[in-house]
Amino acid sequence: MTQTAFDIQEGLQRLMGNQDLYKQVLKKFADQFQNVGAELDALLEHDNITEAESVIHTVKGVAGNLSAVALHKAAQDYGSVLKQGKTDDDLRTKFQDEMEKALRDIEVVMKELS
Repeated sequence: MTQTAFDIQEGLQRLMGNQDLYKQVLKKFADQFQNVGAELDALLEHDNITEAESVIHTVKGVAGNLSAVALHKAAQDYGSVLKQGKTDDDLRTKFQDEMEKALRDIEVVMKELS
């Protein structure tokens, strides 16, 4: 298997080996979060840190279910800072980089599961 942002075997285990369900969740993840960077930018531009933390929390949960390990960790780290009412440009960049990698890798994962 190709190295991707997703631990496919672990993700499948979390979903009881159901490849179709895993692919559905991947597609929903891509659809739901394809513009999360811009969404976060807009929220933070208006000092809506609570809502930004909520978005990050949601990403963290789905990333965990899909076994996008690095994205889950980046969301966890960034979310912890936001939860304190603060921001951190380095953690924000790390989160966005991991999100972009995960979104790019979804197509590869889908092909491998076909």
